Amino acid sequence: MATVEYIIENEYLNPLSIALSGQCFRWFELEDGSVATLFGDCAVIFSVSENSDNRNTNVIEDAKNIPVKSGKDEALKEMADWDSCSKIQVTAWSKSLDEDSLIKKINNYLDMETDYKKIIDSIDTSDKHLIEASETGKGIRILRQDLWEIIISFMISQNNNIPRIQGSIRKICERFGKKIDLKAMPEKMSAVWPEELMYAFPEVWEIDENKLDGLGLGYREDYIRTLVSGLKEKKITPYECFAKECPHERLLCVKGIGNKVCACIELFGLHDLDAFPVDTWVKKIEKAYYDGRFPREKYIGTAGVMQQYLFSYERGK
Repeated sequence: MATVEYIIENEYLNPLSIALSGQCFRWFELEDGSVATLFGDCAVIFSVSENSDNRNTNVIEDAKNIPVKSGKDEALKEMADWDSCSKIQVTAWSKSLDEDSLIKKINNYLDMETDYKKIIDSIDTSDKHLIEASETGKGIRILRQDLWEIIISFMISQNNNIPRIQGSIRKICERFGKKIDLKAMPEKMSAVWPEELMYAFPEVWEIDENKLDGLGLGYREDYIRTLVSGLKEKKITPYECFAKECPHERLLCVKGIGNKVCACIELFGLHDLDAFPVDTWVKKIEKAYYDGRFPREKYIGTAGVMQQYLFSYERGK
């Protein structure tokens, strides 16, 4: 078990922009403007750094010594200005990892090894719209999320809206996932931890495909039931099935996965930055600014990042 608190100094990281980017459904803004998420058993809260001079990683020796901050503190509300922040306070807890492993997992999850400044600098200077979108959304990074969670999340996302998607995912977690041990979590975190993140996302073998009723899945219930039962029958993990060979072709063979959902899974679940999901928002952008088709061939290896800049910019208007 470990609790860590450290600073990430990077102007190309904005947790609130990521939370609103459409790539993740388990990132939630707290009352003080901080952002909480849960992946695996890693509980994380991102806050605007209080100590702008602190550039060092500080592993907390005693979680009880962390001062508790009220979400009603007006100073904190004023401080949560993500757009002008380049230093992020990371407070995290895990029941299974040690301190070093927890920090490494968070930084990998945030894709901190990728140079997003370099990606933005590669944008065609004649594409004023994309340049403006990237300037607005420069804090967006493509997270390295769990493949299984992404597959289920984007199967649910079809013909759906974000509150309903989040509601169904929450119900799946509450019915089949492991409950987070709030008593073991440091008080600074447990005092503000959101109800939506009380349960971890369940693994394939934890889901009973015969008990998917009442989760708000609609016609997608059959898709998930078929996929879960198939993986159990073959006794293979989603990674073994979809990540090792021909992921695009294999994903498209799954009932309920079409081209758009497949591209989302490739981009957000397999971290294939060439994947370029096209939905109604992107079609609108392509029609308005790119004569019906975005020139993704200009952005080999980064087209998916450009999609996120454009998508988030259009939705945020």
